[in-house]
Amino acid sequence: MWTPPLTGAATGVGGIVRDIISMGAKPIALMDLLYFGPITEEKNRYLLEHVVQGIGDYGNCIGVPVVRGGRWHLIKLLRQSPLSMSSVWGGS
Repeated sequence: MWTPPLTGAATGVGGIVRDIISMGAKPIALMDLLYFGPITEEKNRYLLEHVVQGIGDYGNCIGVPVVRGGRWHLIKLLRQSPLSMSSVWGGS
C-alpha cells in the first residue's frame, strides 16, 4: 500500500506529538531527518518537497516549530523508498 508523502509525513508527526501529550508533557519543538535517493531524479524531488511540506504543515497548525532538519539526497540505496525520521521535544 502506498501512502502519499504529504499526508504520510503529517500523520507521522501527529503520532509522535500525540505520544508526548499522552505522557503528560507539552510539545516544544520538532526535528526531522530525511534520507532520499539522488535529488537529480524527479521522483525524489517530488517526495522531498511533499514530505517537508507535510512535516511543516502539521507542526505549524498546532504551533510547534520545526527547529532542525537534516537532509541527505545522495543515498542510492534509497532510490525507491526514502526514510523519514521525526522527533518531538517535550517538557512539563
